[in-house]
Amino acid sequence: MTKLVDKLMESRLTRRGFTAAAAGAATLALTSCAPKNAQDTLAETGSTESAWKPASLEGGEWKTAACWLTCHCGCKNMAYVQDGKVVRQKTDDGHADTLECPQQRGCVKGRSLRQFVYGADRIKYPLKRAHWEPGGGDVTLRGRDEWVRISWDEALDLTAAELKRIKETYGNEAFGNVELVPAPLLAAYGGYVSMWGQQSKGAWPLVANTIKGSFFSAANDRFSLMDAQLVVLWGYNPIWGAGGSNTYYIQQAREAGARVIIVDSWFSPSCQALGAEWVPCRPTTDGALLAAIAYHMIENNLQDQDFLDTYCVGFDADHMPEGEDTKGNFKDYILGTYDGTPKTPEWASALCGTAPSVIRELAEAMATVKPMTLKAGQAPARNGNGDEFAHMLYTVGWMTGNVGRMGAEVSCADGSQGVQGGPGIVEEGWGTCDYFGVENVGCTGPRGDYTLEKGGYDSSVYYGIPGAQWWKAIKEGKHTDFVNGEHPVNIKCIYKIGLGAQFNQNNDQTTAIEVLRTPGLIEFMVCSELVMSPDAQFSDIVLPAISPWEQKGGYTRTLNRETIVFSEQLIEPLYEGRFDFDIMKDLADRLGIDSSGFITGSTEADGYTIMADAVYCDPETGEYSPLVTVTQEDVDTYQLGIEPHEGMVSFGDVIKNGGYQVERSKGDAHTYIAMKDFVDDPEANPLPTATGKLEIFSRALVDNFAVFHTTPKEPIATYKPSVEGFEEAAANRERDGLEGAVFQMISLHHVRQAHSHSAEVKSLNEMFANAALISSYDAEQLGLATGDIALIANSHGQTVRTVQASSRVMPGVVIIGQGNWTRLNEETGIDEGCNVNTLTGDHLGGQGQCQFNNVLVSIKKWDGELELDHLRPSVVVA
Repeated sequence: MTKLVDKLMESRLTRRGFTAAAAGAATLALTSCAPKNAQDTLAETGSTESAWKPASLEGGEWKTAACWLTCHCGCKNMAYVQDGKVVRQKTDDGHADTLECPQQRGCVKGRSLRQFVYGADRIKYPLKRAHWEPGGGDVTLRGRDEWVRISWDEALDLTAAELKRIKETYGNEAFGNVELVPAPLLAAYGGYVSMWGQQSKGAWPLVANTIKGSFFSAANDRFSLMDAQLVVLWGYNPIWGAGGSNTYYIQQAREAGARVIIVDSWFSPSCQALGAEWVPCRPTTDGALLAAIAYHMIENNLQDQDFLDTYCVGFDADHMPEGEDTKGNFKDYILGTYDGTPKTPEWASALCGTAPSVIRELAEAMATVKPMTLKAGQAPARNGNGDEFAHMLYTVGWMTGNVGRMGAEVSCADGSQGVQGGPGIVEEGWGTCDYFGVENVGCTGPRGDYTLEKGGYDSSVYYGIPGAQWWKAIKEGKHTDFVNGEHPVNIKCIYKIGLGAQFNQNNDQTTAIEVLRTPGLIEFMVCSELVMSPDAQFSDIVLPAISPWEQKGGYTRTLNRETIVFSEQLIEPLYEGRFDFDIMKDLADRLGIDSSGFITGSTEADGYTIMADAVYCDPETGEYSPLVTVTQEDVDTYQLGIEPHEGMVSFGDVIKNGGYQVERSKGDAHTYIAMKDFVDDPEANPLPTATGKLEIFSRALVDNFAVFHTTPKEPIATYKPSVEGFEEAAANRERDGLEGAVFQMISLHHVRQAHSHSAEVKSLNEMFANAALISSYDAEQLGLATGDIALIANSHGQTVRTVQASSRVMPGVVIIGQGNWTRLNEETGIDEGCNVNTLTGDHLGGQGQCQFNNVLVSIKKWDGELELDHLRPSVVVA
C-alpha cells in the first residue's frame, strides 16, 4: 500500500503550520486557521496589539457570538459589534492555544454567520401566500406564488384560526410536524402525527444499543488518540463534517507516529490534510470489504482469540449463546463453511473495487498494529444495508481486541464525540423554554416520542410515519405501521415552528412538492424561518424568526464534553423577527392553551438560565454539581428560572468569558476510555446487553429489528446487497451501458453548509462550488470535462450540476454535497438548485433509517444554461 503525501507531512506540523503545508486542501485554510493570540503577536511585533486588527475598528467591542449550526461542535466565535451591528467576525483567541486547553476555533460556516444573518434573503415581515385562503386556496401555486406582507396580529390570528378549523374538522391526526424537534404547542393542543426513524445516524443506534449496550460515548477521550499506533477512519471525513474542529487531534496522533488510513469512495480532503493512506471502497459495499478483512485475519490466525473468547459471544462454534445452532457463528460464515462462499479478498474486490493485495495489507495492519483506533463515520450506515455494515464493523474491530485501553477503540464517530468521547465534564442546564416540555400523548393517530435506549424503540408506542415515507404516506392516505399495521393517514396541516428544514432535507423531494401542490391534501402549511428557504417558499404563512445573535441570552449547544459556550445578545432583532417560543406563546393564548408546560417564566431568560444551571462532573465520584455560582441579584437581573446556588465560577465571569472550558492533561481524572471497566473485570462489570458481553451473534438484535416489519436483520453480521446499491448499478450497466442509472451517488456533508443552513451564503458558494465530482475516467467516457453541466437523473427526479472531473473519485461514483436548496424549473421539471433529495427515494428498511447514500443516477451532458450558485440571485421577497 503506497503511503501518500508523506513528504508533505515530513516537517513536524504545528497547528498554524498545518494550514500552509496541506497544499490542495483549500478548506483547511478556512476551517483550522485562526488569528494570532497575544503571545504570538508579542513575539513577532513586540506588541500585544493584534497585528491583523483593522485600524477602522473603533468604538465597538468584541463579544462571544453564538453558533447554531447543527454539528454541535461547540466552537467559539467572536463578533465585533459597532453601533449595534456586527461588522467583523473572528474565532476563539482568548487564551494561548495548547493541547491541554485548545482554542475552540470556528469553521468557515460559523465564521460566515454575519453574511447569513444580514443576507438579502432574510425574512423581514410576516407573509401570506397571495393565493392562499382558509382551506388551502390555490395550492398548485405553492413554491411559486407571490407574497403579501401582513401584520403579526393578522399572521397569528390566521394561523390560530386554521389550527382550530383543522382540529375541529379532522381531529389532531390532521396535524403533521415535519420535525427536527418536537412541537410542544401542538402536543399541548391535543397531539400530532410525527416522524420516526434515523436520518443522521443511519443504522448505528439500534445495532450499537443491542450488541454493545450503548451508542453514545462509544469513543475514547481525545488524549487516547495520541497513544494509537494506527488510526483507521472508515467513511469519515472529519475536516468537512461535524468533527472538523477535531481533525487537529487526529493530526496529533500522526505527529506522535501513528499511521493514518482512510477508507472511502474518494480521496477526501481529510486524506489530503492528514497525509493519510487511501483505501478505495465503493458505496454500499463496505461490509464486503470488512468481511474480507475478517477472512484474512482468520486464514492467518491473526485475530485476538483471547479477547474474543473472554469478552464476546458468537465468533466461533465454541462460543455461541446457549441454545443456538452452532452453525450460525461468524467464523464459519466468513470461511463459507456452510454457504459455500468464502469471503476472500478476491470475492470482496469484485464488489468493493479494492485490490485484493490492499485488502490483505489493511487486514494485516488492523490485526497486528496495536493499539489501533477504528472510527467509522455515520454515512456508510445511511443506506439499505447499513445495519449489516454497522454490525460488521464492530465485529471486525473486536476481532483485533482494541477495546478498553488507551489508544484502542472501535466506534462510530458521532458528531464531535467522534474524537471527544465520554460523558460531559461540563453540561448545560435547563432553560425556561423546552421543546420536550409537553409529551405528545393526546393524538390517537401516529405520533412520535421515540427513544434511543438500550432496547431501541418501545413497540408499545404508536410512533407515526418514518421520515423516508412521510410524503408517500400523505400522498397515498395510508401507512403500514409496525404496531397497528395499515392505517389511514389524513394529514391536512404541516407545522414547522422551530428548528429544522425538513422539507428540503427529507427524502423524496419530488413527492413532497407533488403532495403540497395536490388539491385536497395539505390545506395549511406554516413555517417560522430566518431566510426564504424552500421550507418557507412552500408555506402558506411565513413567520420571521430571529437568530441567536438577536436573543437576549444565547447558548451554543455542544457535544464537546470539555466546553460550554455562552453568548450575549449581539444585535437587536432585525426587522419584525421574533423568538420562536414567543410565537408559540402568542398562538397558545389564541388557542386557549396553557403554555406553562413548555415555557416557564420569561422567554428572554432562556439562554441565561441554561448557562446559570450548568453542572460540572466530579471525576472521582461521577456526580454532577452546580458549575456556576448564582446570586439572588443574578436571578433578579436576568429573570432566571432557578434558585440561587453555589458553584465553581461566578455567573458574571461566565458571561464575561463567553462560557467555560475545562483545562485538561493527559492521564487526568477526566480521562475516559470506553468499556474499560468491562475489559478490566467483565464478571463484575457486564455490559447492558442480553448476554452481558459484546454480541457478535445477537438474537436480541434479530428481535429488535423484527419490531419494525421492514427488512430483517441476521443475528451475525453478513453482507447483503443494498437496494440501489453496487450490484444493481452493475446490472443496469450491463443492460443499458452508460445510458441508465449506473452511477452510485453519495450525498456528503459539504464544507460550505451545515445541511441547508448557509447554503445561499454567496461567499461560501464562490469559494466552495459543490460541483458534481466524478472520476476523470467516467468523464472521458461520458464526453464531459470540468466546467460542463450534467443532467443527473433517476426515477425519483432530475437535477443539473456543474461537473468536476477528478482522479480522486472512484469510477462509477458521483459525489454531491447535500443541503442545496431546491430550485424547480417549472417548465422543465428539473431542479436547478441540485438538492440531492430530488434524487432520493422512499426506501424503508432496518430501523427506519433514511437511505441517502444508496442512490443510482444517470449522468449525461446538458446543453442548457445554468447560473453558478454565487452568481444566482438570492430568493428575496420584495
